[in-house]
Amino acid sequence: MVARAESQVQGMLSGDAAVKLQAVRGMKNQVIGSKSKKQQLVAAGVVPHLVQLLASPDTSRDLVVQAATVLGSLAYNLPDGAAAILQHGGLSVILQCLLSDEVQVVTAAVRSLQFLLKSQKVPNEDICTEQTLKGLVEL
Repeated sequence: MVARAESQVQGMLSGDAAVKLQAVRGMKNQVIGSKSKKQQLVAAGVVPHLVQLLASPDTSRDLVVQAATVLGSLAYNLPDGAAAILQHGGLSVILQCLLSDEVQVVTAAVRSLQFLLKSQKVPNEDICTEQTLKGLVEL
């Protein structure tokens, strides 16, 4: 699995959008329900790349949805995953996704945020900003 995780990281770095989508979708399919695979992906360094995909305005909707889903799964019942997401600025990027016009993006971001908040690693002051609360009320 370690080699596969590293291969998926390489896929995420591809210039080909279809290869990126396939790599992230593969990650999603692996990590759901598997704590050991989540740990391996976090150790392989996928979190900063997933956060970068969410933050990029050039990322397709489908890829954003897949990346947000993987981040949420990495945060779910995996303290190291939640910590890595926070360390790499994932919280603010997930919160920005809540303001998207795309329903699928908002839905994936809400789920990811839910799992991240359940980790109890998120400081309240990061959630209770004026911009964040305004965005949440608008939902």
